[in-house]
Amino acid sequence: TATIPSAEEGQKEPLSVWVQNFWELPVNQDRYRGPDLDIVTLKMTPNFGSYLTQKMYTNNTSSAMIAYHGSSLGYKNFSEAANSPEIAEILDAGYKEINQILIRSLGVSEASQLVFSTRARAKYTDPVITDTVQRHAQDPYRKLGPEERLIAPAKMAFEQGMYPKVIISTIVKALQYADEQDSSSQRLQRLLKTKGIDEVLTSVCELKKEDPLFLAVKAAYGKAIEGQKHE
Repeated sequence: TATIPSAEEGQKEPLSVWVQNFWELPVNQDRYRGPDLDIVTLKMTPNFGSYLTQKMYTNNTSSAMIAYHGSSLGYKNFSEAANSPEIAEILDAGYKEINQILIRSLGVSEASQLVFSTRARAKYTDPVITDTVQRHAQDPYRKLGPEERLIAPAKMAFEQGMYPKVIISTIVKALQYADEQDSSSQRLQRLLKTKGIDEVLTSVCELKKEDPLFLAVKAAYGKAIEGQKHE
């Protein structure tokens, strides 16, 4: 992960970036052709497709949890949001949810999934890496797509007989995310206002009306909107 440095550091070194202290490069073992490489940080990885799925839904799904819940609570700095008591509680439940979904769906070991989730949490709570909630939350229209970080693992959960409570609550927050500077966010809000939640769930998330996830998100979204009316 690389982000721009602080304004002060940027003035000192205009070309500098801040990067995560992570020194491992996974390589698709099944596709590699060549001699053995004696490189400590090179990790030959079998079942690379499963590995990428595991990494994507661990990192990107938990990133969305921090971003959309954090935005709704008014946080601007990403690591500050991730370290807050409110989001920490969500992450506790969220990583347990993600871990069980991926262990059951992909058949990966509990130990390997724990490594993924532990690394992801350490990355997102690291205050040295300056990042914004807005950057992680931007483009909700795309991020609510059928193969993306929220809808895909939520569908996997239902396939395994699980109810992904934290992911569903994050989907609702993503549906409510509104940023005047983000054209994707504005596009999503226009569609919600003109066509309604059913249209968003069928056209953006590509869910069928009889899908358990469709019904669960629609109910949770309706409850959230109703709650806002009474605030």
